[in-house]
Amino acid sequence: MSKAFDYNNLYTKAQEYIERANDTERDSSLYPFWLSLSLEFLIRSTLAKIHPALLADTPNSNDYKSLLYSFGYEVTNQPKSIQISTAINRLGEIIEEFTNNLRIKANAIINERNTELHSGLPGFEDFPVRLWISDYYRICDILLKFQSKTLKDYFGEDEGGLAEKMIEESDEKLKKIVFEKIKSYKQVFDDLSADEKRARKDNSDKQLRVFNYHSKKVVCPCCNNEALLTGEQVSVSSTKLNGSELYEEIRYIPSKLACFNCGLKLDTFNELKIVELGDVFTKDTFVDPIEYHGIDPEEYVDVDELVERKMREIDYGMEYMDE
Repeated sequence: MSKAFDYNNLYTKAQEYIERANDTERDSSLYPFWLSLSLEFLIRSTLAKIHPALLADTPNSNDYKSLLYSFGYEVTNQPKSIQISTAINRLGEIIEEFTNNLRIKANAIINERNTELHSGLPGFEDFPVRLWISDYYRICDILLKFQSKTLKDYFGEDEGGLAEKMIEESDEKLKKIVFEKIKSYKQVFDDLSADEKRARKDNSDKQLRVFNYHSKKVVCPCCNNEALLTGEQVSVSSTKLNGSELYEEIRYIPSKLACFNCGLKLDTFNELKIVELGDVFTKDTFVDPIEYHGIDPEEYVDVDELVERKMREIDYGMEYMDE
């Protein structure tokens, strides 16, 4: 049994650190420290919930004992787990709502813990809890839901209820900010002359034609013209056949909206959810069958003969002569 990578052991350890945080005064330097430790083990337990092998460090093809250990085999060496930054990135590939913005915030919290442990500087001094506790609760909520658990399961009834309320209040605050932003941009846009609006529309159409990949055209929630929605790639389908062509479906979670017409910008997934633009979108990309099947064209084509033929086809203004 891979006890070091065991889900129950990791989750229990995360809860133990949360209990220490709950028993610590909020203005104590230990409070954010215990929270950061619990976050690391909550992240690791979420990966272990999928499979312990996701925690095994395999820096090269010959160093595989930690991977064997994760499948329950006995090994002579101490098993090594991946760095927490790697664990965060892996979860970002698996959990759609664990967006790049939230991954950056999770890393920032854990980096302050590292500052406390591995340097002469005090951790969290310039990054007080009040600045990140709402994001912390949101990250925990996403990871716990993936484990089919709740904030109250993790933090306890009182602290969990407080966390739920803080997330709800944060959502309401953001909702107000987003709609006020849209209102202000709409007022400015509506005051433009017909000629100015026409010029902006022409420029917007021109700009939108530049973007074909990793993006989608949507209706702007401010001016109702086309706007550009970009996203983070979250997964790729298996290769499929459409007629005689191979293609893959790439899936994106929305991350930003930009309207070249009215100037509105929304910069986070949570903002996009508020205006109902948070659904995953897809783009099809066609696959080169030669690359897909691993074909070496030179095995089937006499390249030298092809070069000679192409040279004869081109008019260089003089008779092509073989040496």
